Amino acid sequence: MINRWFKIGLLLLLIGKCQNILAHDIPNGNLGPSPSASDYYQIECRNDESGAGDADRLEVTLTSLIKNGPVVSLQVKTENPLYVTNITDAVGGDKISSMKATVANDNNGTANGFYYFTVNKSKAGIQKYQIKFHCISNNGHAGTEERMIQNQ
Repeated sequence: MINRWFKIGLLLLLIGKCQNILAHDIPNGNLGPSPSASDYYQIECRNDESGAGDADRLEVTLTSLIKNGPVVSLQVKTENPLYVTNITDAVGGDKISSMKATVANDNNGTANGFYYFTVNKSKAGIQKYQIKFHCISNNGHAGTEERMIQNQ
């Protein structure tokens, strides 16, 4: 009986760890009080040779964390073709994410390449945010790298 519960517990632990490995988050973004404060990130989707293959798309959501704070938006820019899409979390602090944006570069039939995130807000005031993003391939989660370029 103990052996069975141990196996179930171990399985649940591994499932939780696997979900964390597949998730990419910017969990503690913070826009300062200036109305023009913005953060800027570079995300790379690639084939990391783990077996998942090339990226087919990038999926991203935004959640603002402070109730009654400024409205936060996220623009995602692709390189090839040059394309910008916007998502907004209009209600801060409700723990409900924005709609999901799905975008893709077109690099020789893959979505590999760089994506640029700009996070900004509607007015003066501090707002914290969380971004969840995933480079997705036909076989699961493609390689992903993240780099902050600007933090205001």
